[in-house]
Amino acid sequence: MAQGYINSKGNMEMEVKAEHYFENLAMRSFFQDFEKDGNDGKIVSCKMHDIVHNFAKSMAKDVCFTINYSGDKVEKDFKRARHLSLIIKETFPEFVYEAKNLRFLNLDFISSPIVQPKLFDHLTCLRTLHLEGESILELPNEVEKLIHLRLLKLSCIKIKELPESICNLCNLQSLDVSGCWKLEKLPKGIGKLFNLRHLLIDGIRIKSFPKGIGRLTCLKTLGYFPVGGKGEEICKLGELEHLNHIQGKLEIYGLSDVVDSGAIENTLKKKKDLRDLVLYFKTLEEEPEEEEETEEEEEEEETEEERRRKMEKDVAILNALEPPPRLESLHIVSYKGTTMYPNWMMSKLTYLKSLMIEFYPNLEQLPPLGKLPLLEELVIDIARMIRKVGDEFLGIDIEEEELSESSKDIIIFPNLKSLEFTQMDSWEEWSGMGGTIEEEEEKDNSANAFVTNNTPKIQIMPLLHSLQIGWCYKLKSLPDYLRNTPLQELHIYGYEGTAMYPNWMMSKLTYLKKLYLDECPNLEQLPPLGKLPLLEELEIREAPMIRKVGDEFLGIDIEEEELSESSKNNNNKDIIILFPNLKSLIFKSLWTWKEWSGMGGTIEEEEEKDNSANAFVTNNTPKIQIMPRLHSLTIWDCGNLKSLPDYLRNTPLLKELEIWVCPILKQRFERGIGSYWPNISHIPNIQIDFKYVQKDGQLPDRQH
Repeated sequence: MAQGYINSKGNMEMEVKAEHYFENLAMRSFFQDFEKDGNDGKIVSCKMHDIVHNFAKSMAKDVCFTINYSGDKVEKDFKRARHLSLIIKETFPEFVYEAKNLRFLNLDFISSPIVQPKLFDHLTCLRTLHLEGESILELPNEVEKLIHLRLLKLSCIKIKELPESICNLCNLQSLDVSGCWKLEKLPKGIGKLFNLRHLLIDGIRIKSFPKGIGRLTCLKTLGYFPVGGKGEEICKLGELEHLNHIQGKLEIYGLSDVVDSGAIENTLKKKKDLRDLVLYFKTLEEEPEEEEETEEEEEEEETEEERRRKMEKDVAILNALEPPPRLESLHIVSYKGTTMYPNWMMSKLTYLKSLMIEFYPNLEQLPPLGKLPLLEELVIDIARMIRKVGDEFLGIDIEEEELSESSKDIIIFPNLKSLEFTQMDSWEEWSGMGGTIEEEEEKDNSANAFVTNNTPKIQIMPLLHSLQIGWCYKLKSLPDYLRNTPLQELHIYGYEGTAMYPNWMMSKLTYLKKLYLDECPNLEQLPPLGKLPLLEELEIREAPMIRKVGDEFLGIDIEEEELSESSKNNNNKDIIILFPNLKSLIFKSLWTWKEWSGMGGTIEEEEEKDNSANAFVTNNTPKIQIMPRLHSLTIWDCGNLKSLPDYLRNTPLLKELEIWVCPILKQRFERGIGSYWPNISHIPNIQIDFKYVQKDGQLPDRQH
């Protein structure tokens, strides 16, 4: 595009046309080694196919040059040069001035702090210029002489401001200053760059834009927009209204500084190509890591009336900022309102896939997010005033008559796959459609359906795949409907209860494959995890009150009669399998943990057993298998643990054992001479304190 090879055709933008060209070339194997964006799957980088590259290189040998210049004489004719990449170690080479027809120049100044103004007198045909150099302090005013320049990229970390003369580059289409980390402001006349399509400022923190940004009506890329404070020359949020071609992602900072919410109603709604929006009520000057501390200090200083006005103002601003209808991702930060139910949230966000609500110090109730039809990812972070999450969260505010009129089943959160709650200090209850798990009743749970008194069934989160609950210290229960979701990954951290949530959570989550329990300071006993039929990965960290892991961990709390009955329901009537699919097991930082036993005790209590196929025989008929597919076991920083359970000797697939910072185990499992070495010697790969003591069943040749 910068070289002028691609022009707009009819209503087709040049970027769209260029993408079509690229896709055609990619289909014909012109490119290889593609790297794609993890979110939208678009190609972000690739390289030319080797054969095509070699051919192009041979054809362009007289017009394209790459030179690492260290002061030696260069025997080349640059009069026909069109493309030059030059690395300069010290003095600037004079031969560059000969390349008067140059269209592309990539200059890397390794040590020189000065860009020669003379450069811009000679290379007036340039279309693309990339200047790079850690020592460069400023860009000369003479840059305005590059009147044909379409793309200017600056990677100069010490530059603090750009010359005003840059605003005279009337053909400039792309300005990339994302590599100028110390840049403090944009030039005042930037509004004169009326052909500018891409302003790349990611990674830098300019606190306010100059007045006139709104005249850049061709602008397609604008990473973020800081709402200006006081001053006639500061750009206000209203200028965004005219930039309706912005596409991709846009972050807006400092919304609390907006003076008139009525003047911003059309700021976003016409940006049909905007897909990802961040609304940040704090300014760029307020660092995220200092946010909570700053908020507490502000609350101490301001009066109740001032707090109330700020809350009402944020509510009015959020209501006014109706986003475009095709928005796919929305992130709202530092909103001070007590409620969050803007008129547009449920009616306009029909394409929304990701929603993040972060740092809401006054929010008392979640909006009815269950109504969002395409929502796949939901994060609620730091909402410390919320005490209950119930039917209002699901969006169940339908009258009984409306339910009966509906002939179809109702699906709430129909596409939600990932749900995360963190740092909700006051949250005590999570219920909905049947109450909490403590209020279990007989229901028709097929296909995650709840039947009301009327006809239609209600399904809740039928696609939920991942759930995280972190530092929600007061939460006592989970909603009954969770047990009927196809949940595969559960992460609970910062839980302060002495016992884990009631038993169905561990016995009814039949699709669960990954479970992480982290930072549970008061937990005294592990839940019966052996009952989870598909669990493959289990990690338990920082549970300092656990002293023993025994039969309760395996889920052996069944009466003898039930054991014999369960054998009837098993494909193999003689075997009950606990942790049937567990492959990876990790314990970290269980500092008071001393004993790990179960089904026969520890390795200290060896008895004669039938150990074939890892089976234990009880007094009744069925045998019990434990962790038959376990492949990897890690025990880290469990300094009081004395031994491993006897059943681990009979896990046929166990290939990896890692023991770190466990001094008692280290002594007892010392290769060849430790008293319990024979109990683990069958494991092919054993690491103790970062060193292999056994590798592929043999003593390692070298210790690293």
